[in-house]
Amino acid sequence: MKIFRIAPFFALLLVFIFAFNPVPVKAASASVNISSATVSVGGTASVKITISSDVEIGVYDLIFSYSGDVLEYSGGATSGGNGTFRLYADGSIGTSDTYTVTFKAKAAGAGRVYLQAPSQANQTGVIFPLAGTDSASILNSYNEGTVTVQAPSNASTNNNLSTLVVSAITSAGETRPVTLSPAFSPSVVTYSATVGEDVTKLSISATPADGKATTKVEWATLDPGDNKTYIKVTSESGAVKTYTINTTVSGETVTSTETTAAATDPNAISVDAEGTTMTVATSLEGVALPSGYTAETYTYKGTEIPVAKSADLGLMLFYLTNADGVGSFYVYDEQGDLFYKYQTITAGGLVYTVMHADDTVTPPLIYERTKVTIDDQEMEGWLNAYEQDFSLVYVMNPSGEKGLYVYDFKEDTIQRFNEKLFAAAVFGENTQSGTNGDGNALVAKLKGVLGSLYGLIAFAVLALICIVLIVICIILAVKNSRLAAYEDDTDLSETIDEPDEFDHDDFLSDEIESNNAVPAPKVEEPTVPVQVQKPEEGEAKIAEDVMTEAELLAFKKQCEEILSAGDSSASGNANGFDTSEKKDLDLLKDDDFEIMDDDDLDNK
Repeated sequence: MKIFRIAPFFALLLVFIFAFNPVPVKAASASVNISSATVSVGGTASVKITISSDVEIGVYDLIFSYSGDVLEYSGGATSGGNGTFRLYADGSIGTSDTYTVTFKAKAAGAGRVYLQAPSQANQTGVIFPLAGTDSASILNSYNEGTVTVQAPSNASTNNNLSTLVVSAITSAGETRPVTLSPAFSPSVVTYSATVGEDVTKLSISATPADGKATTKVEWATLDPGDNKTYIKVTSESGAVKTYTINTTVSGETVTSTETTAAATDPNAISVDAEGTTMTVATSLEGVALPSGYTAETYTYKGTEIPVAKSADLGLMLFYLTNADGVGSFYVYDEQGDLFYKYQTITAGGLVYTVMHADDTVTPPLIYERTKVTIDDQEMEGWLNAYEQDFSLVYVMNPSGEKGLYVYDFKEDTIQRFNEKLFAAAVFGENTQSGTNGDGNALVAKLKGVLGSLYGLIAFAVLALICIVLIVICIILAVKNSRLAAYEDDTDLSETIDEPDEFDHDDFLSDEIESNNAVPAPKVEEPTVPVQVQKPEEGEAKIAEDVMTEAELLAFKKQCEEILSAGDSSASGNANGFDTSEKKDLDLLKDDDFEIMDDDDLDNK
């Protein structure tokens, strides 16, 4: 019985031990290994990428970068192109996975292949184990691979530019031509330019003189004051020439006569662009095309219009001017006959094009649509109240894939948004359905709770369980104490000796002897008249009235007193009763007379 009394307290103690002192477990780990390769210009390089872990992998999403001026993506990854590729898998993968990613060697040099900085907040560069193990990314080590591209013996050394056109991009997204000083010449490598204070970056279109040479633009973003922008041209042989543009951001707004001329063309067509009436330019002379775009013509409402097209992205740009003659490029959505401002986000050396988000684009419910400022451009985005350092944007990546991306305002980085990994990072959930997590089911339950709030709820539930257990223990303790008291009383009653059986004859004889010496006083206490009769021979004498035990004791005492008084009297009626009554009382002296209770009667 004592074991049952203390068992609830031991159970409660175990709950606290496991709740607040969990058993430590060894954390899982994973790594990414990238091999290196050597190839000649024009050849194909194979890079082996191995993803391994000491536990079974459930999900991973890894974004890699490579030197686009030296290498060109060929295949082997989930997707890739324009300086980046992605490895993604969801399901029962095992403890390792291997990819062979191939590249075409474009130019001589050292091509880097590396994993972009992992970011669990952005849900990229992460590896999650199968459900039931860890809830955080287990990636803890990775390396960088190098593809060494060797130039052929007869490789060209031409690293000159044939053309160089520069445009200024304002904070409002408008584009203006920039005049270089001196005028461009392939042999001149240093130029100067002045732009207005509202200009935030340069758009540069540079064409190499040799088709096998490559170009790379660095530091096109401008700050107030003096800035330097570099255009590096790498020849087939690997020789590099650098062109430098020294740009001064002045306190005045610099306008362009070429832009105004395009806006005042009498044959121009008016269109509605984002609620503003704009004019379609009929000439792109003096306007720098965005990198990767070429000038072409397009028939719009029966009129031949000069446009800029990107074969890789499948986008077409119109050059539109406002009433003040200030122009900029707009993306034309041919299917919806829609114009929206051409805006880009540059991060990690890659250019992402901001796309128009229609009703089919459904960010998680926790995000609200608003205007955000990225690269000094105001554009459409989505913010949530819990993470103001990050914004969702709908963009097209360099591979031509459209989707939601996470932009980090502090680090100026952009990563693909994966809703399922977002849920896993917060709740430790790891679904195995094989979907991309485009629905809002997971995020619906995220609304209003993130990180610390989730832990607070878990602690509250644990505290409630402990309180319930404490109440149960108190109730059991009270019941056990009552039961113990009852058992102790029972044991005590068993140890009390039963009184000796009353010997009526001995008692009467003792009383009679004592009364013969000293007369007893008359009893004044009320008596209960009892009628008795002498039974037939062999029968028991039974009192007519059935009495309780207390009444029997009182009756017995009265009878003894009456008999004692009767024997001490000389006359038959000395004590107030007649001779017949005295005769009846004499029957009490008979040896066959006994007083019975209810149980004795039942036995008779």
